[in-house]
Amino acid sequence: MPPLHPCLGSDGGPVLAVQVENEYGAYGDDTAYLADIAAMLRRHGVDVPVLTRDRPAGLARGGLDGVLAAADFGSRTAAGPSPPPSSGPEPTRSPSSNSTPPRPPSPLPRHARPRSHRGVSRRPFVPTTGEAPVPTELQAVLFDMDGTLVDTERLWLRTVEEEALGLGLVLTDADLASVLGRAVEDCAEHLAARAAGRAEPSRLGASLERRFTELVRERVDPLPGAVELLAALHAAGVPTALVSASPRPVVDTVLDVLGRHRFATSVAEGETPRTKPFPDPYRAALTILGADPARCVAVEDTPTGVASAEAAGCAVVAVPSYAVIPPAPRRTVVHGLPDVDLGLLRRAAAS
Repeated sequence: MPPLHPCLGSDGGPVLAVQVENEYGAYGDDTAYLADIAAMLRRHGVDVPVLTRDRPAGLARGGLDGVLAAADFGSRTAAGPSPPPSSGPEPTRSPSSNSTPPRPPSPLPRHARPRSHRGVSRRPFVPTTGEAPVPTELQAVLFDMDGTLVDTERLWLRTVEEEALGLGLVLTDADLASVLGRAVEDCAEHLAARAAGRAEPSRLGASLERRFTELVRERVDPLPGAVELLAALHAAGVPTALVSASPRPVVDTVLDVLGRHRFATSVAEGETPRTKPFPDPYRAALTILGADPARCVAVEDTPTGVASAEAAGCAVVAVPSYAVIPPAPRRTVVHGLPDVDLGLLRRAAAS
């Protein structure tokens, strides 16, 4: 937690200076973090401007009320506005002197003063490679459906197990990669291959879709944190999309449960040339949204879905259901949707 300094602004009103410093000596670079601080203060009834030492690009969009554009926190102190400059003559230096005039003492307590880093400037870190800084704006969040927002992964697994038993097959852990997160057609082909020609993939596919649709209509339930997260994104004006490998009738049933108004668009199985793990479903949703994948986050629960979203260029927040998903660059793994909030999604988009 960075030091928070109650101060008086130049107009005599109260402000709160936030000192944030990382290993590069940068101040105020994490706009999402500072915005969270501002929101936290407002929830506790503290309605004063939150200021930072420097103004990084895009800070005004971070939800802060103002910026302390000063070279040192000491220019605004709890003792009141800075005193007027002295009317006396300025001290002069001898041209032959190489000494630097002593810096006036900081009015902040020692523990609150910016720390010096050996060989590192106190100014905000600026990349020197010529590359543009990573954008921090979150343009959209794209959600998988089964096992991510609603508890249908369990229903789908039950559907496949019942269909397999009808063929004299018992599913094992080795089958999960060909079943979870896959389209009905892919799963039907897998079962037909295991049945060694005792069933046609087309017949299996039709039976799987019928069974699954009936189960979803009877007992679909949002997973913990799903409705709250969707409501928070809707309130913040962040567009969302539903990107699923399930058939359109199943997707429409879930949209009715979660609220269609919460999604700008949806993509179902069969509506793109290829489905997950290929990037086509996510690319289709991104095109409809007009969003840059580098500024979007996909929320997925299976390795198949993660592969699809990452191939489309999105950052990923993974909430594993049955299969293990390891962390990776631009991939954050959490226990469940209650661990996901707007701040986490913004940080994931900026990663």
